[in-house]
Amino acid sequence: MQRLKIRTKKLLLGVVVGSSVGAVVALLSLARFGITENLELATYDLRAAYSIAPEHASKNILIVDVDEESLQTVAKEMSLTWPWPRELFGVAATYLHDAGAAAVVFDWIFEDEPYGVQDTQNFADALAVSKSVIGLSLSLEPREEPPSPATFAARLATFKTPAEAERAAAFVLTWHSRAFVLPAADHARTDVWVGGTLDESGAADALGRMLGDDVFREAVLKLSPETLPAKDAAPLTRALAVADPAAGRLEGEVTDVDLYKRRNTLGPAEGPAGAFPSRRGVNPPLPLFVVSAGAVGNAAQAVDEDGIFRHLAYAYRVGGALYPGLALAGAMAATANHDLTFPPEGGAFEFLGHRVPLEPDGRTLARFYGARGVYRHISIWDLLQSMSQKMNGEKPKIAPESLKGVIAVVSATARGMKDLKPTPVDPTHLGAEIVATAIDNLLQGDFVRRASPALNAEIGFGMCLLLGVVALYIWFLFRSALLASLLSLLAVAAVVGAYGAVAVYLYGHRGLWLDVALPAVGGAASWAVALLANTYVEGKDRRFVQEALGRYTSKALVQELLRNPQLLSLGAGQKKTMSIYFSDIQGFTTISEGLSPERLVALLNDYLTHLTDIILESGGIVDKYIGDAIMAFWGAPMPMENHAEIACLTALKMRDKIDALRPGWHKEFGVSVVARAGINTGPVVVGNTGSTHKFNYTVLGDTVNLASRLEGANKPYGTVLMISEATFHNAWEKVEVRELDFLAVKGKDVPVKVYELLCPKGQLAPERASAYRLFEQGLVTYRARRFMEAVAIFERVKEQLGEDGPSDTYIHRCETMLKDPPPEGWDGVYHMKEK
Repeated sequence: MQRLKIRTKKLLLGVVVGSSVGAVVALLSLARFGITENLELATYDLRAAYSIAPEHASKNILIVDVDEESLQTVAKEMSLTWPWPRELFGVAATYLHDAGAAAVVFDWIFEDEPYGVQDTQNFADALAVSKSVIGLSLSLEPREEPPSPATFAARLATFKTPAEAERAAAFVLTWHSRAFVLPAADHARTDVWVGGTLDESGAADALGRMLGDDVFREAVLKLSPETLPAKDAAPLTRALAVADPAAGRLEGEVTDVDLYKRRNTLGPAEGPAGAFPSRRGVNPPLPLFVVSAGAVGNAAQAVDEDGIFRHLAYAYRVGGALYPGLALAGAMAATANHDLTFPPEGGAFEFLGHRVPLEPDGRTLARFYGARGVYRHISIWDLLQSMSQKMNGEKPKIAPESLKGVIAVVSATARGMKDLKPTPVDPTHLGAEIVATAIDNLLQGDFVRRASPALNAEIGFGMCLLLGVVALYIWFLFRSALLASLLSLLAVAAVVGAYGAVAVYLYGHRGLWLDVALPAVGGAASWAVALLANTYVEGKDRRFVQEALGRYTSKALVQELLRNPQLLSLGAGQKKTMSIYFSDIQGFTTISEGLSPERLVALLNDYLTHLTDIILESGGIVDKYIGDAIMAFWGAPMPMENHAEIACLTALKMRDKIDALRPGWHKEFGVSVVARAGINTGPVVVGNTGSTHKFNYTVLGDTVNLASRLEGANKPYGTVLMISEATFHNAWEKVEVRELDFLAVKGKDVPVKVYELLCPKGQLAPERASAYRLFEQGLVTYRARRFMEAVAIFERVKEQLGEDGPSDTYIHRCETMLKDPPPEGWDGVYHMKEK
């Protein structure tokens, strides 16, 4: 009966623990935020990399590389350096089109005309013939265009159709002038006007410049049989009405954005169609390219918040309308299908009969079939050469039949021009291959969809409940704590492993993304909490002792004492190499004088609590508090090989924590809290000191004294974190520093090199790194006794950094030594006169 009661109690405890942890996991699954989401994304990346299937990648998708070889060959054979004439891209597009390519997609934004209007015209003609797809950039913020008060325009020509007039307007815009499309006098045709200048003569001059260019005249005449005004004839001019005073927009005005929107809209962004991401800014390519291309799609895709490219948007909302991304525009061009349908329940759209899932932000998960090179690549030079060979009656290097039905994505892959993005399957994935993957997913209807937050929450809750009950039941069955722990841990590993295998299978074969991180972590947490709860029930007194002692000393020390009771001896001292930390609050005496005792204690307790938590989390030991000062160490009682690295990184965390809390403290207590700290590494004696009635586990030796002196040495340099040369030599792989001085602290004759501790390795901003290198140059100059030159260098450091205490210190020293030069044999050592 008693054993039955114990089993029931254990099972109930398991249910309570599993349900409690499961509830937390379920809430986190529903919220999808913070570190839990980042952890889940990491497991997603592992699944994506494991599940690649190069054989599933379409053989009809081709990447045309503007590669290093093409650049060199074109420079050699055609005497053309980069950037190339746009006409070369037109030749490549024409060859692909003539060979029967299903679509040509330029992963490119053609915003300039490096070789003039004729080259622009030639490329536009090629785009019109090949119906190629080109890129543009949709941005979060609208494009800034100051309003213009100019209202005069001159009539260019009359066109039979609005389409002809619109293309003529594109020519005008490409010539960097304003264009206006208005009904002709007979209301049956359409006029194009040029100008938008301040007066009638300005409008005439603007038109005259265009008519004076034969390329422009010929291009416009091709659009309309109407006779253009003579080059020297006075054109008809008129003042146009202001249609939108705020934007400076005139009656009938057409802009490059208008041309883009008219030709590329997919329809209104209403109802389920409004689920796509919103953009406010439109930055189209040259207007002539916009009206010539088969379609224009957004090429500016955003990576996820952690810098990895997993999602892409197939369409975007701009204003009240929907516009395609580059991949969707390419797929539409390849299939001649421009129909999107939207199920009323939302969360997806349909294309070619395939349901395309949408994440809550309107993007879709890309289904990667492999790393870079999963699609066929050819060089653009080979296409250019093949076109030349075809025109000369020779056999082309690339046979036209090998290009029939392909979707060609043209992109830069030469050194310095590559569009590289990290993806789950390749840290340097080519942007064009991401576009190709998106097109491939659309055509195959092959997508990844994430399970709903509700389903993931249910799975996480069930995992936690199961493992909580299993862990407590195993502890009931086996009295050996070690055996029960091992068996329950194996059970957790088996359940989590089995679930992970199912998740990998569903991702690879069904395109279903089930959350793995939270269920796994939650299950492990449920096991851990269950064991802790069991320990609590069976060892309440032992826990009470640990908790009580932990308030007077480090919990890590308490645990070590429980494992090794022999440490509770005054004779247990050891000699070890450790890292010692001292800190105190700058101007604490002044702060204490301005606060009541109660408020001072409240501030000090909050300050010490936050810093102590960080020290303990790092595995450090808080030796003692001396008022506002903290003494801590790393390397004992448990061995810690990288104690210098941990001490430095912990000191940086404490500095950042103080910086974050400072505004709140100032608001609440009216004081500004700045803490200075020093770290030294070296041999110490560690153990218990005191009397037989009361003793303290502490460290002793010159290493400790120097650490204390380094904390105070911050003051004359205006720094907050100073470390010794010994600490730096043991932590240099993990931290960024700058050398400060050869310093002999008070009470020491032997100088040590000291450094300012700046930040973790790799996190130093380039401009600050440059300033610190300049500071080091100043040190060399100072030690070479070139004090005037050193002053100039330190002044430059201040200009780059703004305020800089060490530079101020050295400027003052140099000025002093210019007045009173140091003696011969001066070694550059600075001897401190105070602590």
